[in-house]
Amino acid sequence: NHTSMVYCNLLRKKAVEDESDVSTNMLDRDKKLYEKLTDDFTTKDFNAVAEELNIPQKTAEKIIARFMVKYKVVVRIKNGFYRKVKPKDK
Repeated sequence: NHTSMVYCNLLRKKAVEDESDVSTNMLDRDKKLYEKLTDDFTTKDFNAVAEELNIPQKTAEKIIARFMVKYKVVVRIKNGFYRKVKPKDK
């Protein structure tokens, strides 16, 4: 499991360095949700899109955490406000 995680992280870092689409490493459900979001969004917007895709609220909370920590495609501007980032913005 650890080796698999390390290789996934290396591939993700390489994708970011190559400025390729980081969303290729996302789960399908996460990718659909990410693509429906605007460049700047609030928690309320995020929850509305998640509800539209029939994603439970607890799962949506985990997904937004993955966007920030694992995928690194979203940053928190302030409490309740988020922004999508492109690989070269990091």
